[in-house]
Amino acid sequence: MRAVVLQRQVRGDDVLQARAVERSEQAFRRRLRRDAVVLDLRTQMLHRGARLFCNGEEFGGTRALAVLADRRRALVSPACADLLYAWYLSGYVHLEPGS
Repeated sequence: MRAVVLQRQVRGDDVLQARAVERSEQAFRRRLRRDAVVLDLRTQMLHRGARLFCNGEEFGGTRALAVLADRRRALVSPACADLLYAWYLSGYVHLEPGS
């Protein structure tokens, strides 16, 4: 059974709309292998050396996450899947088809 949760999202016209977000971790991992990770417009990500900050919290960074911080869109290794899935559930990142 696929769990679907309604997430409220603010649109450009400031109207809250409901959006179904797939919460299956296996589906997320499958999509991560082929889709790009994109930072949400409200997400702030910075890095310096091996230190990575996302929305004020510090994380151990990898090169792929540093590229994501710089470009706001990147193909990321499945090795980061646990962290990215937590960010996905929090709305910090989205998956976007393409390479």
